[in-house]
Amino acid sequence: MDTHLDDTLIGTRPGTASHATPLPLSMAAPAAILGALLVLAGDAYHLFVLDDRPTQAGTAAYSAHGVALMLGLLLLLLAALSVARPGRLARVALPAMVIGTALVVGDIWAEVVVLPGVVTGGARELLGDDISGQHLALVIVAFALFAIGWVLFALSMRRVAGPVAWVLVAGGVIAFLPVGGSYVTLAVAGALVVARAAQAERVR
Repeated sequence: MDTHLDDTLIGTRPGTASHATPLPLSMAAPAAILGALLVLAGDAYHLFVLDDRPTQAGTAAYSAHGVALMLGLLLLLLAALSVARPGRLARVALPAMVIGTALVVGDIWAEVVVLPGVVTGGARELLGDDISGQHLALVIVAFALFAIGWVLFALSMRRVAGPVAWVLVAGGVIAFLPVGGSYVTLAVAGALVVARAAQAERVR
């Protein structure tokens, strides 16, 4: 069995019998690229089209952007898990990344599928940008786990991915911020990290 050793991680290569992955190594990079494109499409809607969430909620374009974001983030997650290197840092990074991404996707699902129906019943403020109380606390926890997971994953891949891993660190931090296009850097850098990791494994 081949092993991988660097200053942070000690473990087996992705794709070996002792390290099951959600996607075959050959599919990791294509899945990550497709995921990044879907995220870019969804975030482009946020940046250039969405200006009144309560009014636009329930439209086909609003629903499509949410579906694109959810599918894109899930594809990026599966691809990242498929090239992740087992080790001490990964034991923290991967659970945080999985749980955080699941919570963020759940939040997007609620905004796209659940809340538009609630709004038609007269609770338009639920889709506004101003949230508070328990809702705000839950959103902060979800996005904090999401950001921490992706930042730690990037750090665990810095040896194989090179400088682009630090771009993914920045992407994780930006994704925590309540700004338009917050997933763009993470999506692009995440796809590049996966592609470089998959290429490195193929030439070993």
